[in-house]
Amino acid sequence: EQLGACASQSVRATCSLDRIIKQERDAHRDALERAALRGAHDSAMVRWNPGLLSSSPEQIAHAWQQAFDMLVAHLPEDRQRALRSAMQDPRTRAA
Repeated sequence: EQLGACASQSVRATCSLDRIIKQERDAHRDALERAALRGAHDSAMVRWNPGLLSSSPEQIAHAWQQAFDMLVAHLPEDRQRALRSAMQDPRTRAA
């Protein structure tokens, strides 16, 4: 009986909802702090699949358009317009 009570107390101390929620909150806080340290503008922000190099121009264009559309869909409308405008401006293409 005493062994069972000790085991129960140990489980509650390590696996209780209060304990788990605190651990999860701490993990989220740590992740946000690490992300902030990394910076919002990484020089390699755009990632692409090297397999595209062996794809047809049509497949490459399709993949690029899909990725662009997914990015735009996550932006507020004013930033969507600004990004689309920047993509049309020939000066931004030389950058």
